[in-house]
Amino acid sequence: MSEWITLDTHYGPVRAWQALPEGKPRGALVVVQEIFGANPHIRGVAERFAAEGYAVLAPSFFDLVDGPEADPDALPYSPEGVKEGLERVTALGMEKALEVVRAAATRLAPHGKVGTVGYCWGGSVALLSALRLGLPSVSYYGARNVQFLDETPKAPVMFHFGAQDKSIPPEAIQAHREKLPQMATYVYPADHAFNREVGHAQRRPGAATHPGLLLGASWMSDFELDSRLASDSVLVAEGPLSQVRLMNDERFPWLVLVPRLAGVTEWIELDGEQQDKLRTELNRACKALHGSDGVEKINIGALGNIVRQLHFHVIGRHDGDPAWPGPVWGSGPAHRYEAAALDQHVAYWKERLGYPAHS
Repeated sequence: MSEWITLDTHYGPVRAWQALPEGKPRGALVVVQEIFGANPHIRGVAERFAAEGYAVLAPSFFDLVDGPEADPDALPYSPEGVKEGLERVTALGMEKALEVVRAAATRLAPHGKVGTVGYCWGGSVALLSALRLGLPSVSYYGARNVQFLDETPKAPVMFHFGAQDKSIPPEAIQAHREKLPQMATYVYPADHAFNREVGHAQRRPGAATHPGLLLGASWMSDFELDSRLASDSVLVAEGPLSQVRLMNDERFPWLVLVPRLAGVTEWIELDGEQQDKLRTELNRACKALHGSDGVEKINIGALGNIVRQLHFHVIGRHDGDPAWPGPVWGSGPAHRYEAAALDQHVAYWKERLGYPAHS
């Protein structure tokens, strides 16, 4: 079911296109428009997410901008439309935009976990929603992102860029990887607006169902850490694809990587790009363990016979450790860290892994 509703914000009422799934929502999303308004394309994006099981609001941000009497959500995909849209987002400003997102997220809260996904200008609003509002977000080709990358994230954010996008040069994409290395950054052989099927010179058929779009939503709303992993380990950092965790067993330097992908139990279920990211994360974990005090050998394991959720163990070993030369599994009960020691080890491994303190 889809319809216009009204959000109450500090700056006045804002219409929002509401799209709801047939059954119980699996989560909720705020869809943040491009510079062309909450037009039929954006409303269609909301409806496709609803078809995937999400409760969705796509606010009409331009309701807070004084302008012509014409429909604020009907800017054309033309030079004139671009000019008008840029003027409107400038007049709106990021503070008001975030207030609209906040109001929409509050409205969606009864439906479960809330995230945002935004495109172009909306991609930068989505980034700020993670940085300042604590909403997990997916940012598509946000050309205004770089100025905000020094802020400390309050929630994860995933980035999607086109390698041929002249508005976002390679050095800008690299800045995302350097400033926020714990966040996932994807680059496709595409131009700007590759996730839009209308009004673009290099239209990509099927772009609205681009795997990155649903990957982003799944990553925000569906991933839940297995309760046994949660009880046996603590979070060290969020890598581009995986949680990096420290096993709470002081007998071994023991890291666990858990891809943030719902329902995945086998390596072969990852696509090629996900496998590449996980290999990079595993290499990073091995380098962190290699050369640390007492580590002579590194064991890597992905068993999954008891905990089916896909995860990889990366363990530092040495001749004479409590399980040597056998496997660590079944070698007796874990020796839990004292609370202060656990905090120190988390900070130590975060530093060795090279993740920033806020990740």
